Parts: sequence; structure tokens; C-alpha cells
Amino acid sequence: MKALNENMYLEKVFYIKTKKIEDTALEEKLAEALLELCKSLVSHKQAYHSFAFLEEAIFLFINEIKAYQIINFLQSHGVLISYNEITTEVLMGRMSSLDFQKTFLEDDEFKHVLERFLIENLTVDIVLDKINEKGIGSLHEIDYMVLGSSNN
Repeated sequence: MKALNENMYLEKVFYIKTKKIEDTALEEKLAEALLELCKSLVSHKQAYHSFAFLEEAIFLFINEIKAYQIINFLQSHGVLISYNEITTEVLMGRMSSLDFQKTFLEDDEFKHVLERFLIENLTVDIVLDKINEKGIGSLHEIDYMVLGSSNN
């Protein structure tokens, strides 16, 4: 199986875990500041497809430089627990964390964020690698769209 060249993607996927903030006023203040930072990094139109939030989990679908600005903000305010760049895992359909399942598979609110990313970044080679790794039964509608578009 070929390794995915993650450097070829302008947009990457980051999974961020944050601490629960018990002080409601502080939580609102940090949420407002984070929202302002996000607005400064992407246009209003892009924001709809760039972020997914679920309790103490954040998924970013943006370029690496912008992602690290958000990560640094969270770290400087003492709420960052961890972060991982998960682009390959998302493209290959390997994400099995509860946060990912809740955010993108069990709830429709952020499903469009994942779908847009997959539509824009999946290639025939990646889908074929996915078949080699997990079998044809692991494919989803978007995978079939990518395979079908290669015939045109």
C-alpha cells in the first residue's frame, strides 16, 4: 500500500481535545475569543466547512498554519489537552474515536464538513488503498463517487 502524501493537501484535519471549563463566564469569554480568532482566519463562507465542535472536542479542516494558531490560542489559555493531525485517518476511513463518531456519523449538524473535505480530497488512489486495507465493504457513497468520476 502506498503512503499518502499529506504534504499535497492544503487543508488538513486536526482533532483537538480541550478541558471542560467549569466557570461559565470564563467559558463564554474564551468561546467568544476563539470565535473571533476563527473569524480572522477564514471567511464566513469557509467557516461553515472548516470547524466542528462537540463538547470538549474540536475538529479543524483548515491549513496547518491556521490550525496551529488555534492550537496555540487554546494552549496559551490552559485549555488544550491534546491535538493530533488526522488527515490520513479521515481519508482512509480509520477514525473510530467516540468524538468522531458523535460529531460526524451520529449527528447531522457537522456531516457536511466531513463530506466536503472528502469530496475535495479523496482520490482514486486513496480509495483503492482503502479497498486494499479494509475491503470493498468499507466504501461509502463518496468513495463510489470518486471511483465513478475516474471513468469520465
